[in-house]
Amino acid sequence: MAAPLVVAALAASLVAGQATGGQAQGGGAPGAATGSSTSARPSPEAGAPGTPGEAEAGASRTIVPLVELSLRTQILASSYTTPTTGTELAPQFLVEPGLALTLGGGRVTFRASYVPRMLVVFSGPGEGTFVYQSVYLGLDSRLDASWTLMLSLNGTYGSQSYLSPVAPPLGTAPGTPPTPTPFPGTPSLDSWSTFDTVTVTGRLSPLTTLRLVAGVTAQSGIGAESLASMPLQVGSRLEAALDLRLSRPNVLATSAYAQVGRLAREVSTPEGVATVHRISFFTGVLETWRHALGPRTDTSLGLGAAYANSESLTRLSYQRFMPSAEAGIRQGFTLEEGARGVAPEPGRGTTGVVLAAMLAVLPYIDPYTALVYNRGTAALSADWTFGPQWRSSTTFSGALVPYRGRVAERSGTATLTAGYLPLRFVTVEAGAFYQYQSGLPGLVYSFTSWGGSLTLILTERARL
Repeated sequence: MAAPLVVAALAASLVAGQATGGQAQGGGAPGAATGSSTSARPSPEAGAPGTPGEAEAGASRTIVPLVELSLRTQILASSYTTPTTGTELAPQFLVEPGLALTLGGGRVTFRASYVPRMLVVFSGPGEGTFVYQSVYLGLDSRLDASWTLMLSLNGTYGSQSYLSPVAPPLGTAPGTPPTPTPFPGTPSLDSWSTFDTVTVTGRLSPLTTLRLVAGVTAQSGIGAESLASMPLQVGSRLEAALDLRLSRPNVLATSAYAQVGRLAREVSTPEGVATVHRISFFTGVLETWRHALGPRTDTSLGLGAAYANSESLTRLSYQRFMPSAEAGIRQGFTLEEGARGVAPEPGRGTTGVVLAAMLAVLPYIDPYTALVYNRGTAALSADWTFGPQWRSSTTFSGALVPYRGRVAERSGTATLTAGYLPLRFVTVEAGAFYQYQSGLPGLVYSFTSWGGSLTLILTERARL
């Protein structure tokens, strides 16, 4: 599905990325999730760095390029309703080609993708043509038997319509619920963004792993109207996390993080137009216990606190101090006798289900106002594969900002998708979505949107 820009300031990944008690994505500390769905995405199967022993053995492997071409075409119909407008169905057509390249064969794997997207809204409040482009560059390198380096560069540019459904951010794996993100103050937006991270992971001992993360984000509207909805904001984040394996099913993760955001907004004054800058900052710690209840069941529970440079205005905080908490579970089922794996891919003959849920109260920097506050989030996902040809998924993500002395802000998105693979390179999908946002009139852009889609995806991979 087409996705709007969801550049946000670094929310938390709460569910373990592996079904064997592996480390949670992002280390459980407040992180960043930005991006849009794409047709083509670099495949992990070509030369990704393996285990330490594999890295040594594969140091001299020949680099094999893997090229992936894709074409996504989609017919949509959706409604968009605000408190001052009626409901009108808007027919749409989406074309999204994609090109991805993966180079790997030893200790280093390079990935790149380019995805342009054109959405045509034929009628309704958001009528028009919207062209949006996404670029991704990634590098995975095993430095030695204990340390790995990962670089990720993401960029977007163009116009987009929020009549289209929201999809999970780039890189969201099956069984990982999407992170809720607030919507801007207009049904369409011209903008650019970048989100770049460097991650170094090293094994200090057989029982301890250190992870260091540095990230930079920037986003801005293009033109006066879009700038009013999305002012220029630049942010950065640092995180250090230490994982201690207490036993085979138990891991204790200690993370410390800091995040800063700077927003520049133009305001009218009696003397003329002036640029107002707002700098927001918070730092905190989070202690997370991850426990594997079984080979296909992962749980996580975390507690911590954060301190900001300004008072948080929600009921979930005390002046500048913000308590933090998170809880997540991921459960996999294999429904086919003798099948292996928890999250089998369509086309490989296995039937399985992966369920995931997360709840959290974490500090957050609003991507449109740069205000720091504590918010509550909830997310659910379910991914099914039925034999080699059928798949289905459903997701929900929602956020609650319970302000003191004013109406609480709420936002959420729910999606349902069913897909059929008649041929190896052909996927046909049908989907439905619902999204909403509500808050104080005049301050928060309130709307509801719902609709459905029919999608045809053509994908071909080739080794050069």
